Amino acid sequence: MEFHWVEEVLSYTRGLGDCKATSTFTPPSSVMPPPLPQPQGWNVLVSQSREFMRLFLSTTPKHLTFVNVQLWSFTSSLLCLSVNSFLNFEDGSKLKDQRLMAGAAIVLGDIMDQTQSEIISKVLAVNMEFNWHLVLLTTDLAMSESPFLAK
Repeated sequence: MEFHWVEEVLSYTRGLGDCKATSTFTPPSSVMPPPLPQPQGWNVLVSQSREFMRLFLSTTPKHLTFVNVQLWSFTSSLLCLSVNSFLNFEDGSKLKDQRLMAGAAIVLGDIMDQTQSEIISKVLAVNMEFNWHLVLLTTDLAMSESPFLAK
C-alpha cells in the first residue's frame, strides 16, 4: 500500500506546509498553512468511503472470507476519512465520520491482533496521529475563540 500521499497530508497537519515527511511532532501554530488542494473527485470518494464503511460495519456476522475480500477497501476508506478530516475541516459530517473512524479502528485493531500485519499497523498509527492532530487543532481553535480560555 502506497503511503506517500498520506505522508504529505501528515506533514501538512504537523504544520510544516512543505510536504516533507517527518517523524517529529510540531505543535499547532497560530498561523495555519494554506489548505491543501483537493484532488478532482475527492468529495465523491469520501462519500463512497462513508457508505462502504457503514455497510462493512453493519454486516454481522463478518465471515473470514468477507473480511479478507473487503479489508483493503475498508482500510482505504479509513485513510480517506482521516485525510478528509483535514481537507474539509469544517465538514458537517465530522462527528459521523469520527464515529465511523472509531468503529473502523476497533475492527482493524482486532484484525491486527490476529495477523500482526505491518500495513494495518501503519494505517492504525496514521489514523491515531490524525486524531491527535485534530484534537490539538480543535483545542487550539477553541482556546483562541474563547476569552476565558485564552493563553
